[in-house]
Amino acid sequence: MKTFFASVACAVTACLVVSCASMSDPSASPTYHGSVSRVKMYVSIGDVTADSDSIVVGVASDCRIDWRHGMPYTVTSFSVTDSSDPSLIGASISIRQIGSVDHLIEGVTKVLESGSEYLLILSAFRLDNGSPIEGQYVVTGEQGGWQITRAGAQPIFEGHPDVASSLSPEQVAAILQQG
Repeated sequence: MKTFFASVACAVTACLVVSCASMSDPSASPTYHGSVSRVKMYVSIGDVTADSDSIVVGVASDCRIDWRHGMPYTVTSFSVTDSSDPSLIGASISIRQIGSVDHLIEGVTKVLESGSEYLLILSAFRLDNGSPIEGQYVVTGEQGGWQITRAGAQPIFEGHPDVASSLSPEQVAAILQQG
């Protein structure tokens, strides 16, 4: 029994030190082939925002991996610096994404990088029974996310060109106002 608890403690410790930063050799990690089922494929940023709960700008930080139904999910802490919902400004929320750095899945958004700034169009994360988990969100339709850089904002989803396009700082501000 003591060995069992020692094994569990080692496994938990290993999970806690998993890094969500980019791997130096992404070709060394497995890529799962398949697709993500979407109820709706969005054709415009306006369509994404219409189906969302909030729009935020902020910085990603630490993350953890959560396995559900045999799939890895990365849950990243996200500090909100601006939002369409004033009650979220200054809050720390969690962004849940399918996949992880070590388990790449084609057809989904890139995992948020710690220390990077993002514009995210979000929907509340809901459990299988439909109950939301307070403070946890998903990027709406996998299509509502951009990494903000000095040159503007670059999409983290390489899907439909009308949604996954580069944005100027003025466009980022306009999207934030839509919420």
